Amino acid sequence: MPSTLPASFPACRDLADLGQPCAPTVPSPASPSLVDDETGISHLEQPVIGISNHALGSAAEPAAAAGEILALRPKAVAPWWQRYDQLIGWTLWGLLIVVAAGLELAGNQKSVTRAYAVGGHGWLHGEDMYNGAGSGFIYLPISGLLFVPMAATPGPAVEIAWRVFTIGAFALALWFSGRLIERRVGSPCFLAMSGMGVILAFPAARNGQATLPMLAFLVAAIAATVARRHGIAAAAATAAILMKPLALPVVAVLALLRPRLIPPLAAGCLLLVGLPFLITDTDWAHRQNAGFLEVLRISQQMQGQEAWATLFGIFNVSGHPVPAPVRLAVQLAASLAVVLGCREALRRLDPGSATLHVFTLTITLLLLLSPRTENNTYACIVPALVMVMAAAATARPPRRVVVAGGWLAAIAIIGSYELGRRLAPGVRGVWLAPLTTTLLTPWFVVSLLDELRSSGEATARVVRLPVPGDAADQVARAA
Repeated sequence: MPSTLPASFPACRDLADLGQPCAPTVPSPASPSLVDDETGISHLEQPVIGISNHALGSAAEPAAAAGEILALRPKAVAPWWQRYDQLIGWTLWGLLIVVAAGLELAGNQKSVTRAYAVGGHGWLHGEDMYNGAGSGFIYLPISGLLFVPMAATPGPAVEIAWRVFTIGAFALALWFSGRLIERRVGSPCFLAMSGMGVILAFPAARNGQATLPMLAFLVAAIAATVARRHGIAAAAATAAILMKPLALPVVAVLALLRPRLIPPLAAGCLLLVGLPFLITDTDWAHRQNAGFLEVLRISQQMQGQEAWATLFGIFNVSGHPVPAPVRLAVQLAASLAVVLGCREALRRLDPGSATLHVFTLTITLLLLLSPRTENNTYACIVPALVMVMAAAATARPPRRVVVAGGWLAAIAIIGSYELGRRLAPGVRGVWLAPLTTTLLTPWFVVSLLDELRSSGEATARVVRLPVPGDAADQVARAA
């Protein structure tokens, strides 16, 4: 019903737009404007409504009316941690760089870059990089070129520059993973990713380990593989192997998922192996390759002898080592399951979700079944853990028990060495992180199965529209 509003209502509507209560001024009985001159109707007899006549009385423009009515509703304001998600997250990574740099200036004694510098020294002086014991420099011969600056100009400047690179690369990988998760759940999660990641990555960042950039290159390789950008995927996978041969299981799975990735990936691996023969003495290159093969052989033996933070390491520290045939059977069965799960994710999920699930399955395989996984390597699990926690937190209703379990798992992994020693005195503290990850693995699998089922249900709901001339169209016309 059309109505004429008193002159006080424009200001009243401005307040309503701000979400404040609307209190129009009612004219006093002595006011000469109490009665409309044209209609003779008292303003007190007219309806008092906080929207204009146009919004209620015009049926010709319903969109404008609806927009004006919606404008009166107060807008929801996101919590501060969501509004400043990116700012706080990147600030945390900046603080980690500052702390790592400060430790170096203070004379950090827990750095592994001394072992890296051995590789650079071998390249500079033509000396052997490998000691034959499977310790010290245990990377590809070509990787020693990366560390020539550490051998040539040792000092805090080079150490700090290396940590800026490693921490920055790891932070970028988590930022990219966080964006993918945000698209799935509709809520920013870089702050949670950074808070968990900074704490988990601190030991590796303090030590200067190449694990952090290795993860960054693996995330890039997986994303490019899902997107069928095989050249970029091969380059990123080659760079990950250059950082650490630990990346080989993930790279092998990617090659099985995308056979077209095999030629450029083979070319990259041949370059890694053959480049020393092209730029240095051939005999020296042969000796270094032989030394690296010995490292691989010793590493495989260590699965049954040494206490590493792996699935088999749990049995080693308990005094019940797993026989080699059983280890091989478990590795083959797990690898096959991971390949099948990743293939289903690639086939049935959108690229973002497929990237996250392929990363989760392959990184779990790497952590639990690689021969030389350390406690510090479990920083790589952050994107997988945040993915399932974010899905549980944004579910309707939220699954708070699942979220709480995720934080407990993160605490167990963060304090795996100290907590492991307290929970099992006299036992080397390398068992808690792999045990926690083993318990998380069914959670990761269920998350993938739920998403595959949701994807199948969404596909089943798609209705095929009738095409003129086909049977469905004839049935529609007959009806």
